[in-house]
Amino acid sequence: MEQYTEVAEDPDRLRRAVTPDEVGHMYSTHLQTRMPSLRPQALRSVVCAYTATRDGDFLVQRLPDNERVLLMSACSGHGFKHSAGLGEAVAEMVATGTQVPAFAGFAGERLVAAVTK
Repeated sequence: MEQYTEVAEDPDRLRRAVTPDEVGHMYSTHLQTRMPSLRPQALRSVVCAYTATRDGDFLVQRLPDNERVLLMSACSGHGFKHSAGLGEAVAEMVATGTQVPAFAGFAGERLVAAVTK
């Protein structure tokens, strides 16, 4: 299960340990009623760091100051699930020089607006 517990601007400063409270929360929230035979202690835990936009959607747009540069953030695992469709649409954008209408909602302006509110 994913838990977004921390935003790190610098990956070298990311906390790399899972706390006992986080393990307990994961167990009580997601496992206790679904798998009651499991114990609430974790034998092993791992912190996974990856990129995501503030709203969890993709970022796909041409760089405003240089139309020859295409910005794309597939947002980690979420993007992987959609990589075939994203790749096809991005290839079309690069090959034709046009904007794919379906990507209109993935422009970065929405992220700037969310930060300035």
